[in-house]
Amino acid sequence: MLVLQEIDISINKAWTSVSMQQPTANLTQAAQPGGPSFGINTTNNGRIVILGGGIPLVSNGTIVGGIGVSGGTSTQDTEIANAVVRAFEKMNKKSRNSVIHTRFGYTPYYI
Repeated sequence: MLVLQEIDISINKAWTSVSMQQPTANLTQAAQPGGPSFGINTTNNGRIVILGGGIPLVSNGTIVGGIGVSGGTSTQDTEIANAVVRAFEKMNKKSRNSVIHTRFGYTPYYI
């Protein structure tokens, strides 16, 4: 059961990062009581996640997807998500500079 919750949270972190066009960790402070976005996590049927670990994937200035990581602390999830973003950027840079292009399929979540 816990694994299913982590998958659901990771999917929602990826979705949140894309829909809000920013890492989910950026929402944490603003969503606290008294903050300008207090209660945002109760919108969209509770799909907005304000915990770290969600980061949009950007290619040529356009958001093309999102990464969502769950299962550790927010700090750990963010570290893993940042590593994925760095790998994506490295692969994306190679594909632009090479005859062989990497095709990225849609994956709603990463574990």
